[in-house]
Amino acid sequence: MWPIRLFAAVLLLPLAALAARTADGIARVVVARLRGAPPPPVRDAAGLASPDTIGPMGSDASLYRAASPLSISLLSISSLSGGLALASFLFIPPGRFPAVLGTDIDIILIPTLLLLSGWAGTAGRRSPWASLWGWALPVAAVLGSASWVAWRKGMPGAPLGLAVFVTRSVWSVAEGTVRALGLSAVAAAMALILPLFKLGDDEGPASARAADSMRGLAMAALGVSLFAPFSALDLFERGGFLMAALDLPLFWGKTVLVRAAAGAFFGRLSLRLGPERAARFCFASAAGLALAGGLLVLTA
Repeated sequence: MWPIRLFAAVLLLPLAALAARTADGIARVVVARLRGAPPPPVRDAAGLASPDTIGPMGSDASLYRAASPLSISLLSISSLSGGLALASFLFIPPGRFPAVLGTDIDIILIPTLLLLSGWAGTAGRRSPWASLWGWALPVAAVLGSASWVAWRKGMPGAPLGLAVFVTRSVWSVAEGTVRALGLSAVAAAMALILPLFKLGDDEGPASARAADSMRGLAMAALGVSLFAPFSALDLFERGGFLMAALDLPLFWGKTVLVRAAAGAFFGRLSLRLGPERAARFCFASAAGLALAGGLLVLTA
């Protein structure tokens, strides 16, 4: 079992690192278009390629350019902050596939790892007020509400583990208007929390920027697992190897799009309000929706 898990981790971690940078690159392209500036290619915006790649004379430069994506994943684990952010993906089930290190308390472990990663990443760096603690309380309310529903409705599995939400969507047990409204509010709060995670383009070491990107993607993956776990099996209402094979790219596609949309939304909001006021708006809205939704869920 452990050799299989180790092999899965070796495949997963570089994929997560590249997906994080790609999602941020897409968001930057969208923001550039909104500003009326010429958008950079996604690979350049994500930091996946460099025009200044230098190799030995007479060698094939394409091999050195191809090494850039691999360097991004290695960069991500070169610091404590990046390593902790990347480790959170080991507890996230990619679609219907089991997590590499799934536990009964995944939704506690993942935010804890991201919080520690943010704390390690702010050492010696100027950090916006919302980058570390701004999302902690709303996330706690969102995760607590989802776990409460899973426990009260007897969803199969541990109510604090992500596998229970992936196996059966929390929306399928949201009987009653009050509970459905409560879940909708906490899902909206989760969507507003995502823009609080930076796109990883601030000044600072490359490893720190990679860690910023990964924290945002990990939170997006957590939100997708909780509130949008729909798989190929659900969409086509059939099983088999083909549906299982489609489930993995479907999960990563949803996660990258959610992260990119959150980054683009924050970029658009920053154009109108400024970065600081935009962050305050997202935090205040997320906190209000999370608390109101949590109360509705608890009283339903």
